[in-house]
Amino acid sequence: MSVLAILEQRPAPDGRPEWNRMSFETLAAAQQIAAELKTTALAAVAGLKEKTEALGARAAAAEKVHAQLLEVTGKATAGEALALVAGIKEKAAKADELAEQLAKFEAEKRAGQVVALLDTASREGRLTPARREELMKADAPAFARDLAQLKVFLDCLQPVVVPVAAPKHAEPKEDPVASLTEDEKHFAEQLKVDPKKIAEFKKSQKQQ
Repeated sequence: MSVLAILEQRPAPDGRPEWNRMSFETLAAAQQIAAELKTTALAAVAGLKEKTEALGARAAAAEKVHAQLLEVTGKATAGEALALVAGIKEKAAKADELAEQLAKFEAEKRAGQVVALLDTASREGRLTPARREELMKADAPAFARDLAQLKVFLDCLQPVVVPVAAPKHAEPKEDPVASLTEDEKHFAEQLKVDPKKIAEFKKSQKQQ
């Protein structure tokens, strides 16, 4: 028993013979089924215009590719080989996705470390708030996005010293009651008069 694949060939717009797009897939499927059944695969071509030798060459080429596929994958059948290829392809896609996620994580980590360096320099007075915001922007110099370069830059800065004006010395106010004698204070207490008024009266008398 053999597996027979019916292929189709028809004229292209330029007049040359053209294979139906499903023909080679049909041939590959027939070869796979024949391999699993441990039998031979035959091909019949509808509308054939090429010589028989050309068809034989194509079939030989397909058989060679089939054999190479089995050899490279180490599988017994074309189906297993194709399944392995599909698995490798999916694994590669997941690897690309993981690499993208890792790159994103690393970028976020570096950004956090940059912020920590800038915050430390700001607290130590080596960086003004305005300069810190400039280094946080997307168009900041390249060294601001490299941890090693940024650290070298910040280590070169000295703390910014802002001069603070000395507080004005307030002159102590003179207590008018201090100018009164003990007798005058006693007199004010006996008359129940505010000592300040007596002191003011005494001062006015001196000025006259």
